[in-house]
Amino acid sequence: MAQWTGLEPATPGVTGRASQKVLIDLILRPLILKGFILNHQLFRLMQIEIN
Repeated sequence: MAQWTGLEPATPGVTGRASQKVLIDLILRPLILKGFILNHQLFRLMQIEIN
């Protein structure tokens, strides 16, 4: 079974999506796992960032 590591390969020229993934992986995911941010709040944050 694969495990989530929070790491992704670097892709030159893709800074917006990569920085968003870093934000989610390093900052938001631990808060979600600890219960500080609810899943629907994360979904809203991601929709704002993507659009």
